[in-house]
Amino acid sequence: MDGALFVHREFNGSYQLVGVLEENAGLPIFAYDPKYLESADAAPISASLPLSAEAFSPDVTGSFFSGIIPEGQLNRDLEKRARAERGDYFKVLDLVRDEPVGALVLTREPSAEGLEMGYEEIDGERLSRLAYAPAEVAFDLALESRISLAGAQAKVGLYHTGDDPCGGWYLPHGAAPSTHILKAGSKTFPGETVCEAMCVRAASLMDLSAEECFLIRVEDAEPIIAVKRFDRVTSDDGRSVDGLPIPYRLHQEDVCQAKGISRELKYEPTGVNYLGLIVDAVRRVSTNQMEDRFLIGYNQLFDYAVGNCDNHLKNWSLVWDESWKQVRLAPLYDVLCTTVYPSLVREMGVSFGGSRKIDDVTRGSVMSQMIEAGLPAGIVAGMIADTCNEVPDALRDAARGLKEDGFPEAEVMFEKIIPEVQARLSRIAS
Repeated sequence: MDGALFVHREFNGSYQLVGVLEENAGLPIFAYDPKYLESADAAPISASLPLSAEAFSPDVTGSFFSGIIPEGQLNRDLEKRARAERGDYFKVLDLVRDEPVGALVLTREPSAEGLEMGYEEIDGERLSRLAYAPAEVAFDLALESRISLAGAQAKVGLYHTGDDPCGGWYLPHGAAPSTHILKAGSKTFPGETVCEAMCVRAASLMDLSAEECFLIRVEDAEPIIAVKRFDRVTSDDGRSVDGLPIPYRLHQEDVCQAKGISRELKYEPTGVNYLGLIVDAVRRVSTNQMEDRFLIGYNQLFDYAVGNCDNHLKNWSLVWDESWKQVRLAPLYDVLCTTVYPSLVREMGVSFGGSRKIDDVTRGSVMSQMIEAGLPAGIVAGMIADTCNEVPDALRDAARGLKEDGFPEAEVMFEKIIPEVQARLSRIAS
């Protein structure tokens, strides 16, 4: 079938044909495979793509599948390589189809049997190049390994084994799953990877669900942050390639995809309640709705406290378990203090307390919005108190831990952000 990509899901360690993404008059449309619909284990690949015998419109199809590919400069570079028009995500997907986010694999043939899989060890010098030329390296590795990672920041997916942050790295080939996402710092925003590692570790210290991460020292450059993928699970069941255990894929989608919203609209427009959309996505698919509503509240409070204004809809996700039956709010990711950089806007990607302007948030507005989201007033007050009491100490402890790991600049970053953190918390404290 010309102009078609076959969509498979990983299920019980094998690949199952889900449907076909096919160009129709130049516009991709998705349709589930009839045999898949008849399967007792069939599950939608997105909340915006419910099981149906009818093909989905280009708009609905695009809101999900365009959300798989990178954004920004990397996407433009991939479009050029694919000789694609601006916004032609189909041709880009065809380039980086083997290892996208979640549990899906795309192929040019109806069968996914015999997919190429392999791991190539990467030495420290090649790893360091990511810090020196992130955009170039991310582009080269995306083509070489056919990995597709959503987002605007230059990043790569690699496999890591062992305890050495600087060693044990492998580049996946074909459909071999990666285990970590690596992101380089930038000269424009010095210390951003250290700041992210500190914020993520602080969230974990507060028992919030957050991704695992660590830093990699690079000579004469900002550290690289390595984030363990929450949509990959290692197993000791004997599956291996090139002597390395093959992780299982877990399915995930961000809230833009779940709600059928274009990634171009990931930042909340005026007059729209994106926090309500997150709550609604959880209400529709989560298998533990009440706990996930609490997590939404705590996560938003944490974003506000640390000054993370880049908390747009693509930084909120849902993740499935291996059975495709249990769905939960995904751990926190891409969390850092953006307000420490004067050139960045102080407007949150998802408004809080009825305001996108982080400096306009008040205790009363936060209480009202969270109660509207279905949380009892007494519990909301307790959540605010927990956040105000725990965030400063958690950030301090996270910075000290990073210093012990060999990154003393974490304590410098802590001293930069803590005055603003305390000022914000004072505005919502009782």
